[in-house]
Amino acid sequence: MIQYGELDNRSLKSLSTIAVLDYSQGHYDAALINFQAVLTARQQQLGEQHKLTADAHNRLAAVNFELGQLDLADGHYSVALQTYEHLHLDRSLVYARVLNNRALLWRQQQKYSQAVEILNQSWHIQQQQLGSDHPDLASVENNLGLLSYDLGQIDDAINWFNKAYQRQIEHHPQPPVSAAYAMNNLAHMYLLNGRIEAARQWAHDSMALRLAHLDKAHLAISDNAMILARVALLDQQTEQAAIFFKQALDIRQQHLDDRDWRVLETQLWQSLIGPNAFSTLDRNQAFASLCQRFGFSHPKLNNLFQAFAIKDNQMALCLNE
Repeated sequence: MIQYGELDNRSLKSLSTIAVLDYSQGHYDAALINFQAVLTARQQQLGEQHKLTADAHNRLAAVNFELGQLDLADGHYSVALQTYEHLHLDRSLVYARVLNNRALLWRQQQKYSQAVEILNQSWHIQQQQLGSDHPDLASVENNLGLLSYDLGQIDDAINWFNKAYQRQIEHHPQPPVSAAYAMNNLAHMYLLNGRIEAARQWAHDSMALRLAHLDKAHLAISDNAMILARVALLDQQTEQAAIFFKQALDIRQQHLDDRDWRVLETQLWQSLIGPNAFSTLDRNQAFASLCQRFGFSHPKLNNLFQAFAIKDNQMALCLNE
């Protein structure tokens, strides 16, 4: 049996490199084993109150997050943050990025207000460390936009997504493909605000930018297709809406499990405009899954309830009764 504390620093770096490669390729189970080995060795050699041990907790948290083990991930993030604070690194970039990652985890757990608080903290630290015009801030601003949306604060979401977009195009003659994310999020927010033409234009431009750089079956393209489908639906262009919904569903089913919320959401919207394989039972189960994922009062659910003209039995649907 290997005693991880006996591994030298070079071996640990090699093991960590292998784990990072596994993680980047989506081999999360293999990455979990190797990151756990690195953490155990760091704890045995250096103790808990060391930066390298905190870094190992951070990486292990990221793998747990991808595997859906949210409580385990949160525990590792908590230990990492406490160690960085003990070492007076609570104004550092690594601390800020762990705050960002923990905020995304809390978003998954529907702790929206708490997530906004630590994400704002991350944004301020990164501004101080990187400078107020650094392009890396766009990632945090996009996340703040998503959390504002989660809380139903659509105007704030538009402000954050616009900040992210402007930051990403500032130093480029043409928008980089990374800007398409903020562009489509802006399209979604304008759709919710009833600014249909603005939503259509932003979604169209975002899709065109992605198609110029990505495969047409890339998962991100389905997000554009969903917005364009809903715009067409509001314009009563049901044939056009059907085309976009089918495009979104085909892409999502190619990449995702049939129980993934993105597949279920697409099927729900698609069922509004014509027969599909969705029975009433399927619909109720889909609503229950979305409620579990986002929370009963989330704007995503409110939009669907309105589209289906569901008023009195929303809670029953969320409980799948």
